[in-house]
Order: sequence, then structure tokens, then C-alpha cells
Amino acid sequence: MSFVFRFLRTIFIATLIFIILIFCIQYFQSQDDRFRQIDDQVKASRDIKNAYIRIDHPKKIHEFKKNLTAHDRFYVASISKLFTYSVVFQLIDEGKLSMDTRMVDVLDKDKVDHLLTIDGKDKTSTITVDQLLNQTTALPDYESDHLDNQPSIGSILQKQDLDFPPNEAINLTKQLSGKHLNHEAYYSGMNATLLGLMIEKITHQSLEENFKSRIFQPLGLKDTAVPDKSLKISDTYYKDRKVNNLLYAQSNIAPAGLVSSGHDLMIFIKSYFDGQLFKKSHISHPDFVPLQGSKSMYAHGLMRVDAYGVILDGHAGSTGSFAFYAPKKKAYIVGTINQNDVNQYKIISAYINSLD
Repeated sequence: MSFVFRFLRTIFIATLIFIILIFCIQYFQSQDDRFRQIDDQVKASRDIKNAYIRIDHPKKIHEFKKNLTAHDRFYVASISKLFTYSVVFQLIDEGKLSMDTRMVDVLDKDKVDHLLTIDGKDKTSTITVDQLLNQTTALPDYESDHLDNQPSIGSILQKQDLDFPPNEAINLTKQLSGKHLNHEAYYSGMNATLLGLMIEKITHQSLEENFKSRIFQPLGLKDTAVPDKSLKISDTYYKDRKVNNLLYAQSNIAPAGLVSSGHDLMIFIKSYFDGQLFKKSHISHPDFVPLQGSKSMYAHGLMRVDAYGVILDGHAGSTGSFAFYAPKKKAYIVGTINQNDVNQYKIISAYINSLD
């Protein structure tokens, strides 16, 4: 009886182990198959000329390449804002800034006078660091907003490069009307531009020098830089047309000026969330508010996107770049599709949803 019992128990355990092994094989194969299917779709897309995508998950690392490697540089566009926010958080940690610091108490008043005008009233003196980080200043956006009978800066950039330094951005913003906000934010590149100018004024160093000493060097980001003609940068497209915005990037470092690689962006976005760059408390409990005219939300230097049911925290760029953390899946995803006219969120959500 004892022998029969031991024999049956052995058979049962062996069968159970076999079933578990088969299940595990099918489990991982199905996940890999899903990733492979998305890879094939992106690879076959005629609209996407080159792309690099990397997903880091506790149980899965996936990398997709289409005419780009992990170290090839690309324009990260508005992801540059996260670098600017990082330095601001560091200055707050060092006691050189606070969330309540008024912008006019740092920058020359003559330079920013009447920057924010709403219903004929100058509201510039009300702008604080907290509002700049939350996109709640009500400042107009010098890229998308425009004067009557004139094209927007954004539409010009789709056709030609443009040198557009902060002083010109400020002058244009003064001519545009401020926004009426009702418990919401308005996405404006001017917010990061002002933070960049404040960083330079407080540290007595250029923004590029701050990035190098505070972020690039400590994290070992060798592919990340303010672009110049000596750097090889992958091509960006608007539909089928190549777009070269080197001059614009060089003159708009704080909101949109950096180039980086998939390798570097993954290191950076993990550091942004895990407290390597600044105290985690700055972004631990963000009070997200909706962005006017958008399905996205913003808070404390973070963009939150509901990408087809997948919640993403981080930032994206107009060039098709992205650097996000998906909290529900505990996964990071970075990269670019280097295309201004393709929705990168469909691709991002497909990859994240494929994680088991």
C-alpha cells in the first residue's frame, strides 16, 4: 500500500511539473509572438523610415530596431523638458529655488514685463515655479498659437528650420493672449523656456553646462547632447519629407533642444523616477490636471497619457520620441519612430499590452 501510494504520488508530481512546464513555455511563447507581431507591423510600415524601441520590464526586456541602433542619436524634442525639470528639482533640493518662487523675482522684470496678459491685465507677476512645472501659468504656446493671418512656428518648422532663441519666443508670447483656465493646464513651451532662463540666472552657468554636470556626466549619458553639425543625428520625417530642425533645437534647449539615444533615454527615465537625480517626493504624488484641448494630463513635470487604456507617465516629443513609465505593468518604454505624422501611442500601447 505504501509502495502504491509513493508511486502514485511520484506520477502526480511528475505530471504536475510537466503541465507547469508546458504552461510556462506557452506563456512565454505567446508573449514573444505578440511582440514579434508588433515588430513586423512597425517594420512593414512605409510611414516609419527608422525606429528604435526598448521595453524594460522586471521579467522581460524587448528591443526593436529599424535602421537605428541603441546608440544612434535622434531629436527627443519635448522630452528635453524632463531634463530641465530635473535641474529645477535639484535647485529646490539645494535650497536655491522653491515651488513658490516667483519668476519675476529671478528674471529681469524688463525682459518679461507683460509676458502674460489676460483680458488686458498683466498677470506676469503671478507666475511661480510650481505653475511652470504644472503647465498652469496660462501662458500661450509660441509654437502652436499664432497671430492673426500668420502661420504658427510649429507649421513653419514642418517646412524649414528656424533659429528662434528665448528672447524671440518671449517677444512673440507677449503679443499672444493668455489662456482662461478652469482647473486645467495649458501646454506651452514657454514654461520650460522660462525655467531654463531661471536655471542660468541662479547658477551663473549655461543650461548646457548644467545638463552636463548635473545629468549627463553623473548618469554616463554619452549619446545625449545639445546638437551641433559635428554630431550624426538620425533623420526625422514629416510624412515623406525629411525635417531638419537643428537651428531650432540649438536655440530652444530647455523645452525641446536635446538629442539622445534609446540607450541613454532608458537610463535617464529610470533615474527620473527612482530618485537618482532628485528627491522622489517631487513626483511621488502628482496632482494631475487635464491639459486644455487634449486627452493628456500634467503635473509636477510629468505628462500623463491614457494611451488606448494604458496609463503612461513621462513625456513624448513631436518627432515621435517617447520616454514613459507604465505603472500598472511596472514597465519602462523609450524610443522614437522619427515621424511627426504617425501616432506613436498606438505602438506604445500595443507593446505594453503585450506584456504578461
